[in-house]
Amino acid sequence: YPMLLGPSAGAGPGFDITSRRRSQFNDAPLFPDKHFYRDVIQKFTKAIVNVLDLDELMRLAVRAIGEVFRVNRIALLLGDEKRENFRVGFSVGFDERFLGQFHFSLQSGLCHWLINNNCILNRQEVERQLDDNSFGLLMELNLLKVELAFPLFSKGKLIGVLTLANKILGQRYQQEDLEILSLLVDYLTVSIENALL
Repeated sequence: YPMLLGPSAGAGPGFDITSRRRSQFNDAPLFPDKHFYRDVIQKFTKAIVNVLDLDELMRLAVRAIGEVFRVNRIALLLGDEKRENFRVGFSVGFDERFLGQFHFSLQSGLCHWLINNNCILNRQEVERQLDDNSFGLLMELNLLKVELAFPLFSKGKLIGVLTLANKILGQRYQQEDLEILSLLVDYLTVSIENALL
């Protein structure tokens, strides 16, 4: 697929989503330092700040996050106009025709858990607390291969969900990963709000 970094091509300074050249994100170190993450945040925000086409925004953001964090499967769910049901807007590592068949309700499962808990879902922590009433949540976590799920809230309402599966090399997500991902999700939320205007 097209790489995300290179000369500017209208998607934001320093990014070229049409270039076939190797992305700088693909050169992400196995153990990134704070300087690498600072650069990622700057490049990510510059790339998405001016993108008003929702499909292009989702594609750019999901692929960039997947490359930086070396995630094998990632999906961005967006709510319908009433924000009652969510569907996969863009994903990497999934058969989109298969995932496109599913909708995720606010009344149960993943979206319901995120609204009630108002925090990042970490599968390892959540699985310890599951009970007999958690079948819907567990089914959705398995369907999307979720290790982490980030809620996208706007004006107190859930407008989207970013899900990440395992890292490609089997590494665990570190606290710094969660902090940086949270920042990127905040920027993504604002950009989605702007694209929906």
